[in-house]
Amino acid sequence: MNKNLLNSFMAKKGETQNDMATLLGISLSRVNAKINENGAQFNQTEIALLKKHYNLSPVDIDSIFFAI
Repeated sequence: MNKNLLNSFMAKKGETQNDMATLLGISLSRVNAKINENGAQFNQTEIALLKKHYNLSPVDIDSIFFAI
């Protein structure tokens, strides 16, 4: 996962991980674990919410969530 790219989309909206947690309906610690890949990953529903909220293109989605 490319957390720097995801963080840049959050920053463009002036948002924090806490805002993302609220959007996704999960705890801040869970968002942090997902962003830092500490045994957690964003699921399809969460990715779809983030896509809509941050207006992410298919290329953005691939670059953020499926980067190797």
